[in-house]
Amino acid sequence: MKAMMYTETGGLDVLKTQDIKKPVPGDNQVLIQVKAGALNVADYQRFESGNDKVSVKNRMMNFFMGFNRAPIGAEIAGVVVEIGKNISHVKVGDSVFGKVAGTFPKGGFAEYALMDKERVGVMPDNYTYEQAASVSISFETALGAIRKGNVKAGMDVMVYGASGGVGLFTAQLAKAVGANVTGVCSTRNVDILKEIGIDTIIDYKTSDFTRCDKKFDVIIGVNGYNPMKKYK
Repeated sequence: MKAMMYTETGGLDVLKTQDIKKPVPGDNQVLIQVKAGALNVADYQRFESGNDKVSVKNRMMNFFMGFNRAPIGAEIAGVVVEIGKNISHVKVGDSVFGKVAGTFPKGGFAEYALMDKERVGVMPDNYTYEQAASVSISFETALGAIRKGNVKAGMDVMVYGASGGVGLFTAQLAKAVGANVTGVCSTRNVDILKEIGIDTIIDYKTSDFTRCDKKFDVIIGVNGYNPMKKYK
């Protein structure tokens, strides 16, 4: 089968389509014919950048993976074509989504990809493959934050970084359970938060969020940008 692979350290030009062996699912795995894949931060941080710290990290990752064995794409959606003997929650022909398996080849930018039992779910009927492929990692991160904060109806919740991939899910999940949500974002993303019905929006480009005249039950700092003392 054909798969997109990293071939060496560098920019987008080092991505090459290569022929690799079609994977075979284990007892607790599902083989997917990939219809759509999404780029996650873990994918694009693999490339070299002007940031020396990031560059060192990328070189180490590529060294241990091997340049010609470094697949890309952690999130996918597609159709089940083969299942392991311990799989019962999905069947051949189902449209599914989730994260690729942790065994090689583990890239989702390929004709076929493996998914572990606990990483694959049936795709909602109202999703396109493209929409479903972009959900898994960001949504799970957001859901974990909501549960960790024990967010409930009636709470006042601030989401700092509410307009990013994880932030949008976090803000919407908080609204879904009935919380009053204050979203912090930059000027260019204010309209996005308005569209999803966030109660109060703070533009950190023009306002100091620490001077907000409200105390919050939970503050979720999505991107880890601020020190804890600011949130306190």
